[in-house]
Amino acid sequence: METYTSVNFGIGIDHGKILCAKVGISGANNRDLVWIGNAVNKSVKIGDKLHGNIGISSLVYSNLEDDVKYSTKKDFYGNDEKVNMWAHSYHDYNGEQEPYYSTTYHWTIS
Repeated sequence: METYTSVNFGIGIDHGKILCAKVGISGANNRDLVWIGNAVNKSVKIGDKLHGNIGISSLVYSNLEDDVKYSTKKDFYGNDEKVNMWAHSYHDYNGEQEPYYSTTYHWTIS
């Protein structure tokens, strides 16, 4: 059970058109759903770079509203300071460097 005590995978998120197909031989437990498209491929590549964190494509980041992009913390003088919760990095996709953003920020639900 020790292998199940920690989260050792990342979650990648992208936006775009995808296709879902049911494939396999008809019958009980022989058919699976297969998802294909650039958004699926990019999200897998981003997720593979992370361990226990969330990563999003630059397209998703550019469409985020400020309340999920920035957090507020107090500076040395007690003033509110806006802090970007997302770190910028790059991953390989089709032989090119593509930007993505990752976070370790944890939101609290009240």
